[in-house]
Amino acid sequence: MPRGDEHSDNGGIRQRCPIELSAAILCQKWTVLIIRDLIPGPRYFSELRSSVSGISPRMLCGRLNELQEHELVSRRYIKGLPPRTEYSLTSHGQSLVRVLDELERFGRELIDRSLAPPAEPGCDEEAGAPATQATDWSPSAIEP
Repeated sequence: MPRGDEHSDNGGIRQRCPIELSAAILCQKWTVLIIRDLIPGPRYFSELRSSVSGISPRMLCGRLNELQEHELVSRRYIKGLPPRTEYSLTSHGQSLVRVLDELERFGRELIDRSLAPPAEPGCDEEAGAPATQATDWSPSAIEP
């Protein structure tokens, strides 16, 4: 996998790293959460504002516009009283579902690890070594 800011393609043309380019779009604050909330289906602006806790209307509008520019999100105006705007993922935006699925899986693993009891010091059951006697590693057990 190429590293750094640029790499050469087969024709020797310098171009940006695909991971860097993807991160420039997706790693902006709120962007992944907006995409997450559009995965189940179209949402009104007010629904997105409620589901993405803490985002201002101006910021939400800006992020949605950027996602439209990258053809990840589409906007549909609905006439009526009041008029409404509905947002949904484009087919290109739907390709991010796999990415978010992996982020969710990784996040769940992190949660599981943080909730799991810590392994006993000196315990190396996988290598077949005998487990040593458990030691109290709490801060109160350590003498100054």
